[in-house]
Amino acid sequence: MISIVIRALTLGVFFGIFAGAAAAAKISISSAPLETIGMYHVPADAYPLVRELGIESVEVGADNGRSREDVVKQLDAAHAAGLKVFAGVYGTPFDSLKVLPAVESIKNHPAVTFWYLIDEPDMHGVKPDIVKEINRFVHTTDLQARPTFITLSDLNYGPKKPNGITVRGKSYAHYKDAADIIGVIRYENPRKLRIYLDAYVFPEFDGQRWWAVVSLNQKPKDLKKTVELFMKGRPAGILYYAFADEGWNFDLRQKVQLQRVLREINAMLRGRNLPKDMGLAQQPPPAPSYSSPQQQGPAFSMPPVPASAGPTGPSAAPSGAPSAWSPPPSFFSPPPPPAGQQNPAAAPSSSGQAPQASNNPQPSSTTFYSPQPPSYQGGGWRR
Repeated sequence: MISIVIRALTLGVFFGIFAGAAAAAKISISSAPLETIGMYHVPADAYPLVRELGIESVEVGADNGRSREDVVKQLDAAHAAGLKVFAGVYGTPFDSLKVLPAVESIKNHPAVTFWYLIDEPDMHGVKPDIVKEINRFVHTTDLQARPTFITLSDLNYGPKKPNGITVRGKSYAHYKDAADIIGVIRYENPRKLRIYLDAYVFPEFDGQRWWAVVSLNQKPKDLKKTVELFMKGRPAGILYYAFADEGWNFDLRQKVQLQRVLREINAMLRGRNLPKDMGLAQQPPPAPSYSSPQQQGPAFSMPPVPASAGPTGPSAAPSGAPSAWSPPPSFFSPPPPPAGQQNPAAAPSSSGQAPQASNNPQPSSTTFYSPQPPSYQGGGWRR
């Protein structure tokens, strides 16, 4: 009898200690003075949706062969929706000679808030000294002194020991001064993520200005846990990757439950409470097509656009706008078309009347920014 009592007491003490340790290790999301809550690869027609989810800034790529008119059109749409922009000016593949022209072309646009200098230079073999030099040039060019931003993800970058083993986690130390803000990309599950953050990220960036880059392509409960773990290190900003990614076969518009959890997380980060029964203010629009005309298959097929569909982009009224709202004028005037290439359907008639709509309209050559699919290149997934 005594042995049974002793055994019961021992088990009680053990489970009590275990429960206490688990409670102490629990991390909760609380409000924080974040510079921004942003998201990658958001098409302009989804700006109203991400605003409702608590997103404050979006990525807009200013290079990758896009026309200046196309870039400005998307910047105007972000500005009309009340979104800040972290402008990607690096191009893929990276070309340092294209960075400054990209900065010059959009540096006066009011939506641009951060300069995204380069994505994962440690993964793409761009040395820290090159990134630091580009950072100095951008700050010399931009008189508004907007912050610069880069992302890092390769823990194996850095000096090697005499036995040839790389010192893990040293990429953070080498690139830490290469930009005003360092974005840390880790796409592990929460259990592995905790180990990496505690061992490499938090010690290196203690008291520093850094942003957490969080994968959206996970279960809602894992997304919440991931944000909780990152917030333990007191980042200055949160970015979600990504609204849509072809390589991951992922589109946030198809993930209604994930949208609800994301909005709840962002409300907690800003110290706001949402009613538990509060639904989405609008139904998620259909996912965009990622297939070219030559590609067939049911996945990600674009449904026909209803004839009653309203305007999208910068001409559409933001969510909650008054009835008298009118879109702001484009910050830049689009360049005139080359001589001899004027569209006859758009030219005014000799009678001075507006041209009639064509029965066979030609597809527009202007497209919104589409994400680059990741590819495996012997060392990690790259965008």
